[in-house]
Amino acid sequence: MIGPDPVHQDKRTPLLVRPLSYRSAADVLAASDAFGSSWRESDHPGVAWVVASRNEPWQVPWLDMGCRGIVRVGMEMPGGKQIEVFAGSADTWNRPMVADFVLELLSAWAQIKRNVLTPLSGLTIKQLKVLNMSLHGLSPRECAIEMGVTERTVNFHLATIQDKLGTQNKLQSLSKAIWLGAI
Repeated sequence: MIGPDPVHQDKRTPLLVRPLSYRSAADVLAASDAFGSSWRESDHPGVAWVVASRNEPWQVPWLDMGCRGIVRVGMEMPGGKQIEVFAGSADTWNRPMVADFVLELLSAWAQIKRNVLTPLSGLTIKQLKVLNMSLHGLSPRECAIEMGVTERTVNFHLATIQDKLGTQNKLQSLSKAIWLGAI
């Protein structure tokens, strides 16, 4: 899975690589402009597949791993962001194989977000609770009452969230947590 770099939002970074032996292929792909902003801003579909060749530098590590076919599925996230899921196969992909892969991915997407993307944010359960309550319009005082803590504790959580997400205020924190899939 490749997504927006939490620090450099104009770049992409591997979020999850399985098996780990594909890490270098994922790094090369994330650093390339393949399926980059020009792709997302065009009318191209969210799903694409290619037969790997040595003509494209980003495909060489995939070929070296034995992948002849590579499929890309763009999963839309809030704020115009996108998580890209790539899968390689020793066989070339055909339409029925891609359709099966996409259906399996869509059926598992909620669990993927919860178990993969949320931990990438680095936020604790209490911090996520504060963000969720803030998203629903609760003030720090109302969050404190709901959580049974002091308002100062809630404000401490909000400051820690900003530090972890590299944001300047609560609204930026909410926005970033949403596109990271944390809330």
